[in-house]
Parts: sequence; C-alpha cells; structure tokens
Amino acid sequence: MRKIILILFVIVAAINLTSQIIGNSDLAFYSKPFLMPLLMIYFAVSSTEKSSLLNFGLLALLFSWIGDVVLMFQDRGELYFMLGLGSFLVAHLIYIYTYKKARWQEEENGLLPTQRIRYVFILVLAGCGLVYVLLPKLGDLMVPVIIYASVIVAMAIFALNRFGYTSQASFGFIFFGAVLFMMSDSILAINKFMEPLPIAGFWIMFTYILAQFTIVQGLLLHKKRVPTL
Repeated sequence: MRKIILILFVIVAAINLTSQIIGNSDLAFYSKPFLMPLLMIYFAVSSTEKSSLLNFGLLALLFSWIGDVVLMFQDRGELYFMLGLGSFLVAHLIYIYTYKKARWQEEENGLLPTQRIRYVFILVLAGCGLVYVLLPKLGDLMVPVIIYASVIVAMAIFALNRFGYTSQASFGFIFFGAVLFMMSDSILAINKFMEPLPIAGFWIMFTYILAQFTIVQGLLLHKKRVPTL
C-alpha cells in the first residue's frame, strides 16, 4: 500500500511539473489538488505508530492542501490570495509545533552557540532581504506578507534547532524541506510582486512538492530515544 501511494504521488507530481513546463494550465490545475491528499495518505500508512506527531503533521498537510486549492483561484480576486496565505501561515505554525514535539529531551552533539547564531542569522537575513526587495511592490499586502515571511523564517529556525535533538537523517530531511519551502515562497513572491520569471510555475511547484515530501520523510525518520541503562 505504501509503495503504491508513493508511486501515485510521484506520478501526479510529474504530471503537474510537466504541465508547468509545457504550459498546459488545465493539467496543472486538475493535478495540483491531488498532491497533498496523496502525501497525507503516504504519511499515515508509513507511520509505525499513531501519535500526536502524525496527527499534527497531517494537520499541517491539510492546511497546505487548503492553501493549494484556494490559491488556484487567486486570479479571481485578492481575497483568494489572502485566504491561501492564511492557510499556509497556519500550516507553518503547526509545523513549528510539530518540530518542537519531534525532538529528544536531551541534546546529543548539537550545534555550538556561535554556529547556531550564524545559521539563524543567515535564515533571518534571507527573509529580511526578500521582504526589503518586495516592500515597494506590496501595497496593502505589506503587513500580511511581512507576518507570513516572519513565520516561515521561524519555521526554518525551529527546523534548524532540531540539530542534536534527533537523528541526523531526520534533521537533514526536515531542515532541507524547510529551506526549500522558503525558496518556493520566495520564487512565488518575486514572480507575483516583481516580475514574471521563466517557468516560474515549475520552480515553485518543484521546490514546494520536494519540501513537503522531505518534511514528511524527516518526521517519519524521527524515533523516540530509548533510554540506556
């Protein structure tokens, strides 16, 4: 069952990405709503235990799906963009909480304080830099975009702070996914508010799909630490 769902997810993702390249808007439109539900099913059947970690992960994917669907109609009015932005904002907040739960209580070979500050600074600088560039173009959306950018940077920082509190594989997948999420939203923002980018739809969806998948994989790879006697 797990492999079948994964294959279906990959097929739908390939269809969506291909449609972005060839400019088939109908195919892109009708394939997009199936991505997150398939990933939710994959997450559920792959999890070895039914826990709050699974439940919150599924909830984040659910709000991501709502955001996906709502943003499909953003050309009908600014309200749809705001609702989509709000859905993803909630998804990121849930991911932040999920990352806090997907941690060991005791640290093992974690980052040095100077390393942590350095990496956090890079993430904050990336978020602030993008907002600074976009500010003249945001208009009435300035406050919502700043709030959203702050939350997604916080999501990446919480992913970073799992280093040393989980396995290297779990940390790597989730942190990579968080950075990809930032990249996807950055491309979307530049394409929407500044100037159209070549095959922007492909790069937005490629980084987004890969981000969600790697985050799910990272959550699946997190295992509770067995106390040593």
